[in-house]
Amino acid sequence: MAIVTKKDGRVYVTWRESGKPQWRYFKKERAAAEDFQAQLQEEGKIRPYRRTKLQSPTLDELAQAFLDARANELSARQYQKTYANIVNIILPIIGHKDALRLKFADLDAYVKVRSKRCKNISIRRDLAVIKSILNWSVGRSLIHRNPVAGYKGPPDDSERIQPPTMVEIERIYTVAQPHLQRIILLAYYLGARPGPSELFKLDWEHVDFESKTVFVESARKGGIDARPVPIHPALMPHLRRWYVADGQKGPLIHYNGRPMTSRCHTSWVQAKKRAGITRRIRLYDLRHAMASHALAQGGNLKAVSKILGHSNTSITARVYQHVDFDMLKDAVGGMPSLKIDQTF
Repeated sequence: MAIVTKKDGRVYVTWRESGKPQWRYFKKERAAAEDFQAQLQEEGKIRPYRRTKLQSPTLDELAQAFLDARANELSARQYQKTYANIVNIILPIIGHKDALRLKFADLDAYVKVRSKRCKNISIRRDLAVIKSILNWSVGRSLIHRNPVAGYKGPPDDSERIQPPTMVEIERIYTVAQPHLQRIILLAYYLGARPGPSELFKLDWEHVDFESKTVFVESARKGGIDARPVPIHPALMPHLRRWYVADGQKGPLIHYNGRPMTSRCHTSWVQAKKRAGITRRIRLYDLRHAMASHALAQGGNLKAVSKILGHSNTSITARVYQHVDFDMLKDAVGGMPSLKIDQTF
């Protein structure tokens, strides 16, 4: 059990009941925290807290401090996702461990438990979060080292999904619901992230018909804050038709008259099924398709990177530049020939 005072003056009491970590905040009232601590001891619920020289904070305690610090750094949606992953998945399995006593064997046991329910790629993300918590704690002097910094984890089994072809996009679009049709066209022609982070934020105020530009507010992923995207000629008539239908105001993406706030995974899966497409294609892969097709047609890598909202071109080249063998042959075949004697 301990009374902890944070940098901003807030005070909280942390203790364990039935092996589970508990904590209670007392704003900036340390006296109230001390009274609460004494009350718990009198009731016999906990023993007085005594930390030996070998003890360190548990991963639970470090994770809570980590989440508190990240609350103001992440968007509400990103924080909710991070919080759920840490609190609902990671901590119930390994949170009770003493942070400095963590061993590779503890992470091996974690991997074994998680491998019964998910793929290696999900486990590797969990391990990355655990290491982030420990590295952050080292930087804040909460612990003096990360004991599992060199842990490798299971091999990467992530599947590289080829972006949808033009034929596949057209087939899905034909059988999609109206709101999904808008998402398909905007995600493909603008390269925007299809979801609440970017596409669902678009309002008609972001569309400038005179300059033929859509201003996309970028997701908080370290890139530029907002970016102008030229309107493709094939998208323009759709935008004008939607503009009239929407009364020239409101969000570009809506369902039954209400703005969309969550992903439309179900609508996408159903449209894919009706289109007779069985291979794995995610709605997000429309963004991949835009980048891949633009680059395949000779688009400038830096320009495509700016349209996607990346902080640098290396991200675009690594993640989105899918090339097939015909493109490789064209690249090699287009090189000038050396004028040398071919007789030996």
